[in-house]
Amino acid sequence: MTSAYLEPVDAVVSRLVVVWESDASGDATIELDGKPHPMLAGVVDRVVAVPDPTDTPTSGYDAVLETDTAADLLEGLLADLATSTTTRWVYRTAGGTHAELEVAEPTRLVISNAGNAKAGVLVFYVLTRP
Repeated sequence: MTSAYLEPVDAVVSRLVVVWESDASGDATIELDGKPHPMLAGVVDRVVAVPDPTDTPTSGYDAVLETDTAADLLEGLLADLATSTTTRWVYRTAGGTHAELEVAEPTRLVISNAGNAKAGVLVFYVLTRP
């Protein structure tokens, strides 16, 4: 079962929490388009990947955030995720400086290589612009 919900952190930061469970092929796809799951809209500041402690994904599983026009908005930064620890990621340029990834269209989160009936949570911290 997959679900997603949006919750405010403070006046300018919201947290989009995506709870996922893979199918028999080891994959899960969650449409973040506003129907029924909330749309990811704003500047992605950081992402936290938390593997389920009981139904732990296979080591090296991947998460991709894509749109109809872009293959992976996160540019492979959530590839080969560890299953023994929580992964925290802050969006940076290739030079290592903080960058902005603004999302203003429907996206889909694609989990792959996780194993049969595995689970986890991805939390997107999003800065909203007035």
